[in-house]
Amino acid sequence: MKILIPIDIKQAIIEGADVLKDSVLVDFDVSTLTLEQRRLLAQWPVVDGVLRLDRQPDKEDCSNVMATYVAAEYHQPVIGVVVQVAADNVEKVILRFLDAVFQYNIDNANKAAKMATSVRTSVCEWLALPPRDRVTDTGQDERFLGYADTMEEAGQLDVPGYAEAREASKVLAERRRKEIQEAREWNSKLRQREYAEKVEAETRERNAWIEAHGSGRLKWHLREGVECQAIYRDERLAHDLPNWTWMGDGWTKDEPRNVSEEAIEALKVARKEIDAANGSALVYIQELEGWVTVGRFLGRNIARDIIFRDGEVLSFNVAEHEYNATAEDGSW
Repeated sequence: MKILIPIDIKQAIIEGADVLKDSVLVDFDVSTLTLEQRRLLAQWPVVDGVLRLDRQPDKEDCSNVMATYVAAEYHQPVIGVVVQVAADNVEKVILRFLDAVFQYNIDNANKAAKMATSVRTSVCEWLALPPRDRVTDTGQDERFLGYADTMEEAGQLDVPGYAEAREASKVLAERRRKEIQEAREWNSKLRQREYAEKVEAETRERNAWIEAHGSGRLKWHLREGVECQAIYRDERLAHDLPNWTWMGDGWTKDEPRNVSEEAIEALKVARKEIDAANGSALVYIQELEGWVTVGRFLGRNIARDIIFRDGEVLSFNVAEHEYNATAEDGSW
């Protein structure tokens, strides 16, 4: 009969075999094989009268349902020959192929048996737990329970009491999932309500401040209902903290080390205006090569002074403008 034999080219390269194709068609008399060997060959499909050993074989082994999971997790290797196929060595090639298949089946069966034993052990440990502890906090099953269900359906688990305990755990798991979903929905509504209340309070505060301190331009925006958050932030910062400026996120910041006396004094001054709870601190800006007093205002980063290593103290706003003006030519 005609048989298409796969060739493992990569292995052939390693062994120095002169192989140019990934398969070869040969004529072979299967009657020279033993019954067990012929049964192995019969697992492969026949297409147009050719036994295709380059295809995947049928998997009909039901002696252990874990074999299905093992086959999926441990993919069957490409079982090819690494010798040049010639008329006088076809039988040798076929036998070598069947030996590899036989060894794979043994390995697969051993892994399946080991996996089944592991599942049974896990199930026994699971049954030893109090019923409430057999379900995870999220209501999701442990992975081994899916395997255990498969084995139980096939009559291969052999662990007394599992079926009843499993049904009870499914009921508890569904109840727990519903509780978790309800809690999530409640928390979501609570966060939405809290956020709405926060926005409403901030809006009231903003509007009151604009009426009391805002410029004519800002008040016009408020009366007309035109978006003005950026104008409000700028005017509020200039009014409440006139020595501070907004600080962008583009700077490379480091933790301060070996801080100078001037930087320590500058931080003391900054904390008279913004306490540490509102983010008042020192950071080292690599681009400017100096310590900067920073804080938080209206949910954004602000900066006051930059203190250079030579002791010079400069407004961060001024230093930022000078840096931007000289950064392109490298004169900073």
